[in-house]
Amino acid sequence: MLRRALIACAFSAIVVAVAPAQASVANKIVSLHVYRFHVDRAAFDTVNLLAPGADSIDLLNVDSPALLVLAALDGAFKYDSAGLVRLTVTVDNKPVTEHAVRLRQFLYSPQGKISVPFIVYGMLCGTYEIKAQIVRGGRNVDERAASIQFQCGD
Repeated sequence: MLRRALIACAFSAIVVAVAPAQASVANKIVSLHVYRFHVDRAAFDTVNLLAPGADSIDLLNVDSPALLVLAALDGAFKYDSAGLVRLTVTVDNKPVTEHAVRLRQFLYSPQGKISVPFIVYGMLCGTYEIKAQIVRGGRNVDERAASIQFQCGD
């Protein structure tokens, strides 16, 4: 009996020593995507306003009552992923909106990629500063920012 217990202990010690340590994969915000909402079509635009060449589009604040902002993340995601993604939007340095979504709401991604959606309501004239952050334990772990200029419409 004692011999079996010693063998079992020795075997489990070998397994623990041989098993590789699990690497902690940090979540990163790899990109932001912004799309206008079209009321007449009840659909979001297919043009990412942050894509190369999109700055040539004349953007009027009256064209759309809302924006869809997607924060694209890479990393390890599972049910108990800690932290949150926070989106902050200001127009000409005035706060417009702040949203936070817990990472644990995104159950699983076998590819290690997720997009966290945010809706920004109420279009204003001016420069939109859009900032997405990954926050864990009260600390900013990663962030990405972009800006878009909306002109005043009729």
